Amino acid sequence: MNKLSIVFLCVLAVIIGCAGKNDLTIFPLQEFESKVKGLIKQLSAEEWEIREGTQKELIKLGDNLIWMYRKANVNDKAEVMHKIKQFADALNETTESRESEIRMRIKYIRRQIYPLTRPKIAFRSMRNSDKRKIYLMDEDGQNQIKLTATNEYESNAFWSPDGTRIAFITEYYTIFVDKWILNTIDADGRNHIRLTDSEIEGDKISWSPDSAKIAFAAEPPDGLCDIYLIDANGKNQVNLTRTPDAADESPDWSPDGAKIAYESRVHWNASDICVIDTDGENLIRLTKTERSWERHPVWSPDGTKIAYIAYDSNKEDIIYLFVMDANGQNQSRLARISQEGKCYDVYPSWSPDGTRIAVHSERDRKITICVISADGKNQLLLTPNEKSDIIPEWSPDGTKIVFESHRDGAPKIYVYDMELDGNNQKRLSGKDNHDEYPTWQPMSLSYFSALFKEDENKK
Repeated sequence: MNKLSIVFLCVLAVIIGCAGKNDLTIFPLQEFESKVKGLIKQLSAEEWEIREGTQKELIKLGDNLIWMYRKANVNDKAEVMHKIKQFADALNETTESRESEIRMRIKYIRRQIYPLTRPKIAFRSMRNSDKRKIYLMDEDGQNQIKLTATNEYESNAFWSPDGTRIAFITEYYTIFVDKWILNTIDADGRNHIRLTDSEIEGDKISWSPDSAKIAFAAEPPDGLCDIYLIDANGKNQVNLTRTPDAADESPDWSPDGAKIAYESRVHWNASDICVIDTDGENLIRLTKTERSWERHPVWSPDGTKIAYIAYDSNKEDIIYLFVMDANGQNQSRLARISQEGKCYDVYPSWSPDGTRIAVHSERDRKITICVISADGKNQLLLTPNEKSDIIPEWSPDGTKIVFESHRDGAPKIYVYDMELDGNNQKRLSGKDNHDEYPTWQPMSLSYFSALFKEDENKK
């Protein structure tokens, strides 16, 4: 047995306490968090010579365990403890020269425990002649409920990273004015807060990793469109970018919480990808391609890359998926995703491990879901059919992709299981429903990142 396994098993012995499933100790949440934190920190200690990639996987595992334990009922807590012990027993067989097995075991335990959390999918739907509202359902399509109850149309749900709240947009249509207003609501339908009184721009907002703030685009009194920040309770709204000669949209918060990427249109026929610190300092224009549109930046899970789409203003029908380093270096064209201009509203969706990107892509005049490796070497068409499949999003455990499909006429929500062969697509929507823009309840990945950052600041 290697050193890593010894430490892992020693700390797990403290956490689990007993070997039998029926005798497992069910700890209070705070104590469980403390024990898991101790486990992950010991595993991440430099003397055990764990490679950086494995350390990140261990940190994610710790985040997942605490998030799952927080949500689980008493019976499922016992099941969580049992799965952890199974992981420890399997790790006992791992040799020091086979670190890849450790990573495989980490992925295995995360996938084993994940279903116990009963994750939700949020989406917008128009039913029974009602105005469009935000709904929730289980990941298998069961228990569909209407979450919101305003008198207006509602558009696009955005989960907070801790999975407890949803931001959404209400659309006020009158004879004289159309206004889009930003709101939040708890995942159980309580505590509806109207965050903004003035109109926001665009259909993309972004939560801070600690779920404390929201970034959005809005038109200032003296400019075109700027990126704003606001507390999740509606207080302390500030203009972040303050660029009167540019239209700034599509904010995306970096995983470490330090920066925001966004698209900035300075000329009528071009836009660039920019990043800025969350205090409004250090604005950097990452792409500087003349007569080209670079749009919809999305950070990779580890914060080292940014994916975005781009097209030439003279050839707007041909659209490409790009990836670049977070500092703007090594801009790489991964794939052509449209040849007839049918895929402008593409937001790349990174897999949780950062190795793949899902997009909807135009192929042979059909719009399908496509998964592309982060280096562009491998592409997989998931849903080749005669109708449009759009807006893919990965499940938090990386095993499924939820998306909107028009194969049945009105839009419906489907899920694609990446681990099944053959019949791996399932419709979640009812046949008469009009369901759009699905988004998966996340597992918090900021818990341990924040703890380690606090420790570093104390040094």
